[in-house]
Order: sequence, then C-alpha cells, then structure tokens
Amino acid sequence: MNYNILVLLANNVEEIELVTPIDLWRRAGYNVTIASINNELTVKGQQDIVISADTSLEKIKTSEFDSIFIPGGAGYQLVKDSSLAMDTIKYFIENNKTIIAICAAPTILSPWLQDKKATCYPSMKDLIPNWVDQAIVEDKNFITSQGAGTAHLLAFYVIKKISGDTPALDQIKSTIF
Repeated sequence: MNYNILVLLANNVEEIELVTPIDLWRRAGYNVTIASINNELTVKGQQDIVISADTSLEKIKTSEFDSIFIPGGAGYQLVKDSSLAMDTIKYFIENNKTIIAICAAPTILSPWLQDKKATCYPSMKDLIPNWVDQAIVEDKNFITSQGAGTAHLLAFYVIKKISGDTPALDQIKSTIF
C-alpha cells in the first residue's frame, strides 16, 4: 500500500513513542519519513539515545503525506514552539488529513480539540478539553494515545484503520511473533 506518514522529530522525544510506531508502520509497508523540526538531522531523546531523521521539516512537501505523527516526551514543547512544525500540523488539520499524537503531544492540538474527544498522558489531562481515559481515542481525523505503554497499541490501531486486518497486520505478525 502506498501510504505516507510524516513523523515530526525533536530533541527530548520519548524514544519508545517514536521508534515503536515507526518500526511497525514500516513493517506494514507504509512510507514513513522522519523529519527533524530543525536543521539538525540527529537529535537526542529523553533516554540519551541518538536518533537520525531522514530529512528536515523545511524540505518536506506536506501535500505528499496522508498522515502526520507527533510523538511525545519533553520534545513536544519544542514542536509547539516551532512555527514551521505548527504550520505543518495546521496544514494537516485544514486538509482533513489524519493527525496522530501520543503522550504529551496531543496537548499541542488543544485548540482544534474543543469539540472532540481525545486522550494524552494522564497527568496532563487538564490540558485536553474532552479528555477520555482510554489508551487510544479517535475522533474525526484525530487519533490520540496516552503514552509509551500504548505506543504499540497506537501503531496497530493505525494499521488496522489504514489497511484493515490484512495484509499489513499479517505481515507484521509474521515478522515479530
């Protein structure tokens, strides 16, 4: 399947929330592009793991992507403070494309979640207007998840939404189980 997911990468990202979905989505056959929100192609995550981006966000053509994924961790604040990252997110929202966010990242979407249900890391629930205590919440084109412990569930949820039960899920199961 030719499905393109743009992943925003910032320093202090939560590594599990970044790597787990990317790994599973690539196993499912999706084109996943990791774009650094600044000009540095390598960042350091919260656990001091160095991660390399495929490209920088300024080089991306947003129209080529079907979904955007915003991982959590302390790096969510850098995404929120980046006008380029926020303009990119707005493009996906305005074009009714799928926005996927986990942990702290859904909180930066609050202005667009006023009439939607969503979830985030539970200690940040007051920053989400209609917070729901579930691992994953989908409302319209927003898919949100609670944190590192739900990263694999989020990845599988997105795969099932995009591809159904097969062949992507079967392909993944055959490579990891």
